[in-house]
Amino acid sequence: MIVILFRSKLTFAAGADYDAMDAELSALVKDNPGFVRASSYRSADGERLTVVWWRDEESLKEWRELARHRFAQQTGREKWYEFYEMEVATVTRTRSFQRQQATTAAEKDPTFGRLIDELAQTPAQVRNLAQAFSASSIRRRAADAGFAFVEHVCHLRDYEAIGCHERLHRMLNETNPVLTEFAGDKLAMERDYRNQDIDAAMAEFVTLRQKTVSLLRTVTTEQAARTADFSSYGNIAVTQLMGIIVEHDGTHRKEIEALLTEIQDDNKASATRTL
Repeated sequence: MIVILFRSKLTFAAGADYDAMDAELSALVKDNPGFVRASSYRSADGERLTVVWWRDEESLKEWRELARHRFAQQTGREKWYEFYEMEVATVTRTRSFQRQQATTAAEKDPTFGRLIDELAQTPAQVRNLAQAFSASSIRRRAADAGFAFVEHVCHLRDYEAIGCHERLHRMLNETNPVLTEFAGDKLAMERDYRNQDIDAAMAEFVTLRQKTVSLLRTVTTEQAARTADFSSYGNIAVTQLMGIIVEHDGTHRKEIEALLTEIQDDNKASATRTL
């Protein structure tokens, strides 16, 4: 095996004509059966390094004597190159290593991929529900003293940060961590969810969920099997945590839908009484 190391730097005169010749020679060299491969690199100051592998001296000699190649060399010295330096070496020994690319859990496990897709859909589903609420109804609580719509959104935002992202990071980076329950009702009172800006809360929830989904798409099959001790759930893997989050999303979606139906029914009843 022969290796050519070709260092060079182009002049300002090396324009479209140089690019055209470079493309032509790149195509021509592949017709030579002794050509193996080539790689090119460029430094910040414009110096270039092209490494070309040849099977044998005979193939290299054939390429060196090719008329079109010789013409390019001559033009390069006259016009295109500020300098060049070529070194020819014989390969006496080769060693290589290729790290096996980890397979993501989403690629390997259809269930894992489906859970990611479900998590990715929740922000749009909540946004669609938001369109049915008037400005005056977003802070109205359910008859059973459940959350108002704005409180649901704030809860989903904080659960995403603490219940999803934080737990996921711990499971991926710690050995069987102990996960604590999410104190949703306590946070709702401390942070006064009912009087928060719903648009800001929605935007934060969307951004946080996108980060969670992006992280999950990179999780490998080995990482998906990592575990944590999670109170009443016992010992769970990452896939099970995702299922818990999906179930949590579904619960709040149903509660929001029920709240909306309740408000709409009350509005209809009120309109009937005024007739």
